Amino acid sequence: MSFIEIQDLIKIYESKETFIRVPALRGIELQVKKGEFISIIGPSGSGKTTLLLILAGMTEPSAGYVRVDDIQIDKLDDTQRAYYRRNHVGTLWQLPTRNLIWELPIIENVELPMRLLGVTREERKKRAKELLKEVGLEHRIEHKPPQLSGGEVQRAGLATALAHQPKLLLADEPTGELDSHTAEELLIYFRDLNKSYGITAIMVTHDYFVASKTNKIVQIVDGRISGYNPARELESLIDMDKVYIDRYGCIQLPRHIVEQIETQKEIKVSMENGKIILEQNN
Repeated sequence: MSFIEIQDLIKIYESKETFIRVPALRGIELQVKKGEFISIIGPSGSGKTTLLLILAGMTEPSAGYVRVDDIQIDKLDDTQRAYYRRNHVGTLWQLPTRNLIWELPIIENVELPMRLLGVTREERKKRAKELLKEVGLEHRIEHKPPQLSGGEVQRAGLATALAHQPKLLLADEPTGELDSHTAEELLIYFRDLNKSYGITAIMVTHDYFVASKTNKIVQIVDGRISGYNPARELESLIDMDKVYIDRYGCIQLPRHIVEQIETQKEIKVSMENGKIILEQNN
């Protein structure tokens, strides 16, 4: 059984002033294995952050099925979602001010999620020091975020996200404010911690270089999954050739394929020797 299972996920935002309804997710189908590190890549407005917010329990889906481990997210009420966020999810955001409290030393920032769960002071200190050592910040534990470099701040944020031993680690453009060298350094720590803790991790990005450092790349366009591949199989998104078929038999073709065919034109579908063949005549 997959660690994360998503079926026909729909999210529609509605303006309270104009009552205009805007679809952000249009029937997402996705499965993620336990311990897998995947990236979701797509342009601005594609729905990738909305998907992350639903997995984080920070917004409700409009329709569909969403399960993380043995927790069905789409059935949770506000209180249950708050418990789920506090106990089972770690988050790392693009803006450092969302990851850390600026007035506290980073060791106290890392301790904070454990304090909320009632972990003893001795155990909090021990785990916080271990995590900060693992991200190369053992010599900076008493420094406050404004005293750190951009890369150090994000690494402290990563340690904080892992402090309460979450089931799921979610990162939204965590390298967006970093230069390429510092971004690569953060991704090395991210990947190493994913392996050592066996935690399931999902990173949202628009940067192919960042996505290529994960196990699998999932592309999202206009609120739909348009393709996916293990990162090692790709040199660019043009090489993406795997798609999902949902319960209704619908297929979303990769964007680079759509751009090469004539849309709203008849396609012949056939099956030969176990292979599905799509043909569009000129």
